[in-house]
Amino acid sequence: MSKKLPSASQNAYLQRLANGEITRDILLKERDMMLDLYKHHLKLLLEANIFIYAVTGALASFVITHTGIPHIRWVLLLPGIVCAGFAVLFAYVSLEIRNTKQELDYISGALNTNTFPAIDALPIGLWVSSGALTAILLLLVAGMFWFPTSQPTTPAAVQGDLHCR
Repeated sequence: MSKKLPSASQNAYLQRLANGEITRDILLKERDMMLDLYKHHLKLLLEANIFIYAVTGALASFVITHTGIPHIRWVLLLPGIVCAGFAVLFAYVSLEIRNTKQELDYISGALNTNTFPAIDALPIGLWVSSGALTAILLLLVAGMFWFPTSQPTTPAAVQGDLHCR
C-alpha cells in the first residue's frame, strides 16, 4: 500500500480541482481507465506466457522426437529468439509501470480516497516471466549445442549392420 504523501503532481491535481480545471468525475474516470488498463495488461501477460510456452514446448518436443533429421536443432532458434525478445520486453515494461502506480497514487490522494490501488502484481509477474523466459532461453541454447543427435536410419545402413554381425 502506498503512503499518502503530498507531492508536486498530487498538489497539481489538488490545484486543478480547486481551480475548477478538472472535476472529481474526470479524475475518477481517469483512475478507472488506468485500473482497466492494468487489468488488461495483466490478462495480456498471462496470454503471452501461455502462447510462448505452448509454441516453445511444441517445437522442443518436435526436435527431441526427430533427432534423426539433419540440422533439426536450428528449429530451436525461433523459440529462442521469441523468448529473448519477450524477456527483454517484460523486463523493460516492469520498470516503466511505476509511472502508472505513481499517477494512481496521486489521483487517489487528490480525491482523498481511503484506499490506494495496489498494482504490484503486474511488475512482479513481468519480472518472474522475464526470468522464466531467460531460463528457457538458456535451456534452448544448451539444447541447440549439446543435445545428442542420432544418425538417420536408412534401409542400407540397417542392412549393412546385419551383414557385419
